Amino acid sequence: MVLNIANSTIVNGVVKGLKNVTQASAQRAEASKRAASIQNLSSTKKQFAKSKGYIFGAFKPIIEKLEEMSDNVNVISKTLKKIKRNVNKNSSTIKGVKESSPEIKSAIKELSGINDVKAATEKGGITKGAIEAGKAAVRVSSSTALFVAGNFVPVPGASVVGWLAGEKLSNFLLGKPFTKQVSKMIKK
Repeated sequence: MVLNIANSTIVNGVVKGLKNVTQASAQRAEASKRAASIQNLSSTKKQFAKSKGYIFGAFKPIIEKLEEMSDNVNVISKTLKKIKRNVNKNSSTIKGVKESSPEIKSAIKELSGINDVKAATEKGGITKGAIEAGKAAVRVSSSTALFVAGNFVPVPGASVVGWLAGEKLSNFLLGKPFTKQVSKMIKK
């Protein structure tokens, strides 16, 4: 009985996910096709734009779900969007990336746990900061180790699943990062 419920929940989740991906792909493909028509592109370029739209449309709901599940993916996604905006704004890719260096540095501090160590030290002293530094090291190493282990699994996306599993496991064992705990207390 319990196995049937679990199977139906998993199957329903997969079916719903596939439906979302298919709909997003079709919508993005049509939008790309219309944009190519407006620009009076050749039929080959229109088809290429439609194919590209279909592929990028498929990834959008997946990325959105990953952003919900992972603080790290959320930080990376926001940073990449800022970099893309700066690159598109400038005539040079290198100039755009240079302009994005504050966002990149901020993301590195967030992902590596430097912000957590700094906040813990300011709030609780050197001891609290040292404890948070150890937790940050465990978080980064467990996510990295499971990401690398996922590369050896012959399933697409296994490395990302490993990374998320490492993040969830370390959050379960160590608790949320210090800045996430503080922001949660402030919201209450």
